[in-house]
Amino acid sequence: MLPSQILDYFDVVKVEEGATQIEISLDETYPESYKADENIESKGFMEPTTITDFPIRDHKLLLHVRRRRWLNRKDGVSFCRPLN
Repeated sequence: MLPSQILDYFDVVKVEEGATQIEISLDETYPESYKADENIESKGFMEPTTITDFPIRDHKLLLHVRRRRWLNRKDGVSFCRPLN
């Protein structure tokens, strides 16, 4: 149902199927490389973005995507993880 690459960056946290639509909530993962770096800290999630995707079995598909906000403690700079 979802492009396989999306699961490299996001976890599916909720799926709700209604009469006319399917809603999937995705949260950005906490990559191992960031966990190992004591200078990088997750500062929670930004406001979710809702993406309308191709319908599935005549159901509207909504993806609710939450990106993490990161902090580099070394220089105090906030950033978002680049998605390739």
